[in-house]
Amino acid sequence: MRIKRKTEDETPILNISSLLDVMFILLIFFLATSTLAREEQGHIAYLEHCLSEWQRTGELVAPALETAIPSRDTIEQGLERMRHKVEGQRSGTTAETELLQRAIEAEDVTSSFYKRMVAELDEEGQQLFARFVEIEEGHLAIVRAEMDAVTGLGYWFDMPEWQFQE
Repeated sequence: MRIKRKTEDETPILNISSLLDVMFILLIFFLATSTLAREEQGHIAYLEHCLSEWQRTGELVAPALETAIPSRDTIEQGLERMRHKVEGQRSGTTAETELLQRAIEAEDVTSSFYKRMVAELDEEGQQLFARFVEIEEGHLAIVRAEMDAVTGLGYWFDMPEWQFQE
């Protein structure tokens, strides 16, 4: 039996491109979820402020509510352009897809609640919750875009995720 001896000039090669792909996907996931979490905390603070003003003055005032998330239409247009670029390239499911699916379900429930409030409340209440409907739809579109990225489209909106090989 012949055993090949290693020579000093043979250096083991470690291919880390898959690790880098996973790290990039996790980075995007954590950035997106931390932004959404800050937005949701801002919603709670906004509603608490509106409640305290209503209790103090007896009037329901709905000041402007800002968001860091683009509109739902803007997000969906980017997704549509992305889908055309990478048709048929989806891969299998992962643990991330399960978590993102739960996030999509939570955003759906929240959005439905705000829509119901707009439908059932008087004009002052509608003004208060209408902006939340827009913001939640943006959140939902962001989570769906992240789902597309995790499931292997290779793009996040219009940008290629990363190209490690030339």
